[in-house]
Amino acid sequence: MVNARAYLPRAASVLPLWAAIVIIAAPASAAPQQATTDTRFSTTTLFQGEIFPGGNQLNNRINLFQHLHLHTRDTGIAGLSIQASLWGEVELADTFPNTDRASGDVDLLFLRYKGVAKSATENLEIRLGRQLITSSPSTVEHVDGLYLAYNLPFGFEFRAYGALVVPRRFRLEATAFPPDTASYGGDWLVGGRLGYHFHDHIALGISYRHKRYHQRIAFDELGWDLSARLPRSVTLLSKGSVDLMGLQLKDAQGGFLWALSGGLLIAANYRFTRPDAFLPRTSIFAIFSSESQHQASLEASYGFLRRFRVGAVLAGSAFDKSCSYGPIDGARCRTSEFAPEGALSFQVRLGEALQHQLLAKGERISAAEIGLWRVRIAGRFMLRDRLTLTADLEAAFLDEDGAPTVVHEANRQSWSV
Repeated sequence: MVNARAYLPRAASVLPLWAAIVIIAAPASAAPQQATTDTRFSTTTLFQGEIFPGGNQLNNRINLFQHLHLHTRDTGIAGLSIQASLWGEVELADTFPNTDRASGDVDLLFLRYKGVAKSATENLEIRLGRQLITSSPSTVEHVDGLYLAYNLPFGFEFRAYGALVVPRRFRLEATAFPPDTASYGGDWLVGGRLGYHFHDHIALGISYRHKRYHQRIAFDELGWDLSARLPRSVTLLSKGSVDLMGLQLKDAQGGFLWALSGGLLIAANYRFTRPDAFLPRTSIFAIFSSESQHQASLEASYGFLRRFRVGAVLAGSAFDKSCSYGPIDGARCRTSEFAPEGALSFQVRLGEALQHQLLAKGERISAAEIGLWRVRIAGRFMLRDRLTLTADLEAAFLDEDGAPTVVHEANRQSWSV
């Protein structure tokens, strides 16, 4: 079994200049053959290019993606629906002449039963097949399996799942990997969530996730999530998880959102993470690092005249004193480092019905040992009732010796910004 998720090649460690153009046909209802059948179909065409200045031609890519989605409801049985999502891809740039330039697979293919109102199963939902599930507060899984949800009395809810993990492919990476690097029969996960909600004021839950690679325990963790709506339009949010194998905190996040009158939004957030805890325990890399990271942010946005919204983010991150261990250079230790981050954005809606959107954004991003400046310009235009054109252009400038540097491809001259 091959992977069912399109791996869009964006090198996170390099963050190159890239451009994308998307043409989307919005969902259209087909004329039902029976009164109980409703079929909706949508298609997306995506051109994506990545350009690495400085002569790094091996990583330059131009790809064409085609995505199809089909949703059929009430196919002869009340409450039963079918969802299917397929994708195909062709690499237009001949970067690797001896590799296959075409690919495609199944994203989603599952049956869904949702209980009919005022029946014995009105609180029941079952999904069977290839699907996406939220297995923990910070993890979404791509699986082939069974998902069960049931709403209990007095505001309680129960979720459970058992599934095989869908292997991921890396066909377009510079390093050759086999099409399926995972064991389809030996990679599986089980888990669930018990939650409670009181109207729209409070929602909380406890979740469990157990995942195995090649029959060995990769993740075994307990998670929580909480949201509470307070007076004066304030919402409190918290989520996190604990690694049960090491009996240590994996990640924790807390913050608030305050919606003021006049279109002003203010949000604050703090997050603690242990990056090595996100690696499976079956990976040898999980033992090479023992660092933890602290991230904090304050965000504000203001909308005015129905068409405009401006936003600003002030953030920072720091690593605790930690050591990483390598087989060649041995132990490498560092003290706490503070890395400031921030972003400015501007959005505008155009058209009589405000159906067109434009976005301009600039941000500073910091990682453990590098940083970068990133600029993005994007637009979404409704050409017709069911046809949308989206264009997205992004440029990133990596730091080099304390200053971000960009290399011009034509004459290979460099400028420090």
